[in-house]
Amino acid sequence: MPVLKKELKNLKQQLGNSSQTAAIIHESGPVLCIAGPGSGKTFTLTQRIRYLILEKQIEPSKILVITFSKAAAKQMEQRFYKIMNDRYYPVRFGTFHAVFFQILSLYEGYTTKDILTFSQKKKYLKTVLLQMDYQGKMDIESMEMILSHISYIK
Repeated sequence: MPVLKKELKNLKQQLGNSSQTAAIIHESGPVLCIAGPGSGKTFTLTQRIRYLILEKQIEPSKILVITFSKAAAKQMEQRFYKIMNDRYYPVRFGTFHAVFFQILSLYEGYTTKDILTFSQKKKYLKTVLLQMDYQGKMDIESMEMILSHISYIK
């Protein structure tokens, strides 16, 4: 017996936003939620997770929520547990970097020692630029700018 039928009806009335409701009860495949600040993204996503677990009986450990910042991941996790009455569900919340590092750690044995420091990055960059007969400046500011461009492209 569906747990949330009545609550979904109430939720639809509360929201007044058919896009949020559609995202919450979307039936197949992932949902991409793009909206401006304060528009209800966290509300919509936490309600969707709740819906998937309680209504669709999706195993919580199969749900992955990825955000751009550590603060956003933490806030979303806290708000999710609040609407779940602080009951624990093994849903994974994290940033792109944290989730991908976990994957590398789990399957390839990476540790934090495998992450390059900024000085190591500069050293490798300088080596590569010298091998390429780079004619530009190799001062600290230029190296930081090149590394920043590489990071942006990644």
